[in-house]
Amino acid sequence: MSGSGIIGQYLDSNNILHGFLFDGSTSMTLDYPGGHLTTPYGISSNQIVGTYYDSNWIQRGFLLTIPEPATLALASQLVGCPRRRT
Repeated sequence: MSGSGIIGQYLDSNNILHGFLFDGSTSMTLDYPGGHLTTPYGISSNQIVGTYYDSNWIQRGFLLTIPEPATLALASQLVGCPRRRT
């Protein structure tokens, strides 16, 4: 990634909020492991900053550094975690 990524949020079919990263060719879901309502706020070069809520519904921040290649590294760090709706 060299600053060309797009981040945002979406609601899935169960009305659960997820973050996403689009790198120009691939869209990936961003779900903080064990967190809820992952919200990416900014991207610069290979870093994403945002917030999520922990299991006690306390808002926390995160800074994710995306090593290359972005799709493989990100998949192992912050993508596809099970979501729980409460």
